[in-house]
Order: sequence, then C-alpha cells, then structure tokens
Amino acid sequence: MTTFVTVRAPVITEKPAGRPLPVPGRAILWLAAAGVADALYLCYAHLFETVACGAGQACGSVLGSEYSRALGVPLAAYGLGLFLALAIAARRRALGWVRLFAVAGALPGPFLIYLQAARLHAWCPFCLVATAILFVTAILSIRGGRAWVDVGRAPQYLAALAAPIALVAGIEHGLKERDARRALAPPVPAAKIAGERVPLDRVPEVGRLEWEAYRAKLRHVELEVLKREAAVQGVTTDELVRTNVDMKVVIPEADILARSKEEGGPGGPLDREKRMQIAARIALERRPAVEAAYLKGLFEKYRVTVDLQPPGAREQIPLNPRGGPVRGPEGAQLEIVVFSDFSCPLCARVHEWLEALDVPARVAFRQLPLGPPGPPAFAAAAAHEQGRFWEFSDVLFRHRTQLDPAKLIDYAAEAGLDLVKFRACLASDRPRSVVAADAEEARALGVQMAPTLFLNGVHFVGVPDARLLRAILERDGR
Repeated sequence: MTTFVTVRAPVITEKPAGRPLPVPGRAILWLAAAGVADALYLCYAHLFETVACGAGQACGSVLGSEYSRALGVPLAAYGLGLFLALAIAARRRALGWVRLFAVAGALPGPFLIYLQAARLHAWCPFCLVATAILFVTAILSIRGGRAWVDVGRAPQYLAALAAPIALVAGIEHGLKERDARRALAPPVPAAKIAGERVPLDRVPEVGRLEWEAYRAKLRHVELEVLKREAAVQGVTTDELVRTNVDMKVVIPEADILARSKEEGGPGGPLDREKRMQIAARIALERRPAVEAAYLKGLFEKYRVTVDLQPPGAREQIPLNPRGGPVRGPEGAQLEIVVFSDFSCPLCARVHEWLEALDVPARVAFRQLPLGPPGPPAFAAAAAHEQGRFWEFSDVLFRHRTQLDPAKLIDYAAEAGLDLVKFRACLASDRPRSVVAADAEEARALGVQMAPTLFLNGVHFVGVPDARLLRAILERDGR
C-alpha cells in the first residue's frame, strides 16, 4: 500500500488548532514588507522633496498637491504605519487583524485614484503600488475564511500604526524649523584661493564701514534737529550753528598766551596773525564740546529718540602683545588701543581726551610716526624701559612743536628719567625695534594714519565723541 503525504504552505490562523486557512502566510507577509518599503520611499520623498521620476512631472505633481496630506501629515506616513502593523499581524498569523488593516487601507484607494485622474491629471506609480498591495492583501485575507480579532493585542497594533506617523511628523517639523533658521540666517560669504576656503563674513573693513554708517545716521538725526530749530527761528542752518556754536567757543587771552608758551613762543603779547592761528587751533579743539551741549538741549526740546542699534562688529586687537606702554585697571569696561605720533596736533587732542575720560579705561599705546621714525619716537621707547612712558609722553605732547632732538635730554629730565640709562638705551637698537614692531602691527591692521583708536575693538580715526563712546559701551552691555 502506498501512502501519500500532502505538505501545505504556511497559513495564517489565529488559533493553534482548527481548520487550516487556504491563505499562504508568506505571500501576505511579503506583500506587507513590500508595502513598508514603498511607504518608506514615499515618506522620504515627502520629507526631502525628491522623487524618482523627476520633480515637476507626475510624481512631483502628486507629491506637491493638497491631497497628499491629511491633518497636516503626509499620507505616506499613514501608509507606513498601516503596512508596518499589517506586517506584524501577518508575522503573528493574526488573520483577523490582517483583514482589518488590509480592508481599512484598501477602502480609500478608489477615491485617491479618482483624485489623481480627475483633479491632478497625474499618476504616482508608488501610490498605485501601495493601493494594489492593499487590495491584493484584502482579497487574500477575505478568502481565508472566518477569523477572530484578538482585542487584547490592540494597543500593540495601534502603537505600530501610530509610531511612524508621529516619527514622520516630528522629522518634518524639525526640517521646517531648520529651513526657517537657514532662511533667517544669510549664507556666509566666502572665496576660494588655491582650493582653500577664505570666509568673508569677518572682513575688518566691512565692520568699520558699519560703524561709519551708524555714525552717519546719528549725524543725520542731528542735522534734522538743527533744520527744525532753524526753521522755528527763521534763519538758515548755517546761521543757527554760527550763532549758537561757533560764537559760543570762548577762548580767553590767557589760554592763547599759555598755548604759545607751550609751543615755544613768547610768553608776552603776540602779533595778530600768530594770535589768530593759536586761537583757531584752540577753537577747533573746544568746538565739539560746545556743539554737543547745544545739541543735547535741542534733543530734549524736541523729545528726540533714536531707534537705532549700534553694530556688533568688533575686531580682535591684542591689548599688549609685546609688553608696551599700558595703563588703567585690568578688566576695565573700556579697552583702548591707540596708534599715535608725538608731533601730530590731533594726536595731542586724543591724548587730552584720554586724560579726561570719565569711565574706567585700560589704554595701550602704539607708536605710528607720520613720517620716518625719528628721535622722539625712540626716546619714548627708551622712557618705557624705565617705566616712565606716560610721564614722558605728557612732556612730548606738551612740546610737540619743539621736538628738537637736542632738547630730548631736557624733556627726559623733566619727566624724571635716569639720564645715564636713557642715553645708553638711545644708543642701542632696542628703541628702533620697538617702533618698527608697532608700525608693522599698524600695517597688518590696515591702520594708515594717526591718531587711530580701537575702542573695545571698534575702529575710529580722530577724537572720539561722546555719542560713539556711549553707543559702544551700551552695545557691550557695560
């Protein structure tokens, strides 16, 4: 007698015993796996806006349509959750859950196909594949006969269904936030030289121009206030300034005689031309304070407010890289690096401005002679070796019109220097190397003239005004 043994394919069933179901288990499992792969790609396409058939064609049209989302989440995310839950149910041989997911997913299929055909006039092959998989799975599960749904496993299947939806929604939100930040932050400009990237976002000259523009805007406000006051008084702006600023600069005769004596002139009466020259120089020095006081009154009169933030541009300038002259408390709210020349009248005004500062400041001095370095520059470097630079600089600026090399010894004695050591230092090369190093640093920083200052890293040429100083300190939160 011959015995025949029939081997059946794996089937899906919810019970270990009972009539076998005529549905191949592996077929549904492979269909579910194919659906997961298809949905994964569609999620990727939604998140990164890339499609296999080319943007702007069929896939791109469907991808960008309003029908590709539900409740703000791409339909592909729902499909991924559905196929993942379907795969888990097929792996567990839970025919009831397989049927529920397959039928629930297949029902919207005809409507989605209608939208693509009637509204979009475009077809997404990946969407059609997903719909076909669900229809075939639904048919196979229905042919499997009666089945039960194990309600106890509902939380597990619902978690598998919801997890991809939450994940895709979270990733999409993060990508949108990133894109929003990138849109707000302009791209960093750069250049390439011999293959090396050179960033252009921190070019010192650009930061300096930003501060120039800031000061120009403040000056524009001042001019507008002067125009308004001139119109009220029925005069021109020039007449208003001449009357309330220029003519208010008072220069006593004693100040003119004292300045003449400082500059090596006679201490007695002066001729008219010499007197006018000295008076003009003193007026030029005192005018900014008079103008600032007048403008302050006008600002209060017209209740002026300026909604303008100072630039954030700063330059990293080492305060004292070579052990040069520095004074002021460490950690002061204002750090100043000044490039100056002892024969320069404007440098002398900066020197006086530094002396009159009403905020704690740490000041570093660099020498930048207007011409070839001469004995006064070398003498100042020699004075620094004795720790008497600032005293000697006071003397040099006071006698800036008489910086005769023959008088430097007298000036050194006036500043309290040891003359023997002073002469020995001048005879060496040390002062020349110090002045040369300062000049080299100036060239590296693009400093071309004296006086040039860096106020907390803000570049300025000339005598800083109170508005600039206030803006720098406010911008730095000090």
